[in-house]
Formats: sequence, structure tokens, C-alpha cells
Amino acid sequence: MKATLLITGDSKDFGHGHQVRMHNLALELKRRQLTTLHSVAQPGEVLRLPLEVGVVVLDRRDTDFNTIAGQTTAVSVAIDNRGAARAQADIVIDALPHMSMTAGEYEKALRHVILPRQLTAMPSEVAKARITLCRTKAEAEANADFKASSGVLSPADYLTQMQLSSRPALYFGQALFEALYAGKHVQLYPISDYHMQLAEDLVRRLNENNALLQALDGLGLTRVADLLQGVHRKNQGKP
Repeated sequence: MKATLLITGDSKDFGHGHQVRMHNLALELKRRQLTTLHSVAQPGEVLRLPLEVGVVVLDRRDTDFNTIAGQTTAVSVAIDNRGAARAQADIVIDALPHMSMTAGEYEKALRHVILPRQLTAMPSEVAKARITLCRTKAEAEANADFKASSGVLSPADYLTQMQLSSRPALYFGQALFEALYAGKHVQLYPISDYHMQLAEDLVRRLNENNALLQALDGLGLTRVADLLQGVHRKNQGKP
């Protein structure tokens, strides 16, 4: 069987969330006995791989797919990409919600949030989740009991410490939805005007539909892995 290639970018440029969730996806695919490669690559970099690839998954915000030397055919999957790769991809997966989405698209994205099994092994506490929207990081951290910077802790240690907290300070991204699934009272702050727009949009939607977060059911990892496994089976001509 051909391999699945997961492409992410340097965490200094693209954050740690992309790498963490692709690590979790890789573990799930390997559990299903699917060969998986992970490449941390710059946009435009030509990739030289030790195995033939059947599926390429790009999780590197709003950038194009990389060229793979010696290979021209593979099913391309773009995750949370709003750049050129969204139109180039054979399959698009929105695994985080976005302010441009319709209500239905937003709920679908929540159902595809890729949460680690360390977290989803515990019952969902999303019904207890709350958000306080803060205007600055300092304001959020003043009211928080957990404010670990991205990349300081290992993913496992981060999750453990977050689960022990009650009021984590976070910006809009992967970690926010992990905390909401765990039922935390998130002190939500912006790291840019764009992130503030995402945060304000989420809070507005929650005010309009207090059942919205029920779509964050913890099965996103399974849904994405099922989709990729189905692509491999189709490539092999299996039903």
C-alpha cells in the first residue's frame, strides 16, 4: 500500500497546533496499519521521499502543495486551507471553524476538529464550557490559572496541565477547542486583528445558538482517519 504523506510547516512560522494534530492523525493511521510519512517543509520546497505516496495531506495554513520529486499522481487533501491549495485539492477538510462559514459549515467543522485520544478518552465536558472574550493577552492571563506558552510543554504534558486547570488563557486555534471539549472557562484573547475577528464571530454564534458546541463531539480524529482510509481502499480497488 502506498504511504500517506502529512505536510506541516515550521512551528515558528505556522504555530504548533498543525504539527500536534498531524502527529495525532499519524498515530491513528498507524494504528490502522496505514504507512505514514510526516514532512516539515517550507512552501515551494521539493520533497524527496523514500516511499511512493498515495495520499498527500497538507496542514500548513493557506500555502500551496509541495512538489514531490519523481511522482505526479496522488490524492491531495487540504486541511483548513484558504489559499490556492483549497482549489487545487481533491478533498478539502475544515477541521477548525472559520468566520466565513455558514451555520451548517461551522457545525461540520466542529465535528471534524482533530482532538487527541488522551483527551477524548475522557467523557465530553463541553456542556460546561464558557468563554470570556478579552481584548489583550495580559487581561486574559490576569484571570487565568493556566497560561503555558505554545511549545513550552510536550503535547502530553500540556494536555495534562490544561485538564487540571479551570480558566486557561488561549487564543483562537487548536488548543481553544481542546479546552472547550474539556469544559473549561476559556479566557480568550487575540494575537492579531484576524484572531480577534475569529473570536468575536465564535462568541456571537454561541450567543445565538447555545447548543452549537454540541457538535464538538470528540470524533473528529476518527472521521478524518475514516476518510483517508477510505481513499486508500478506493485506490486499491476495494469496496
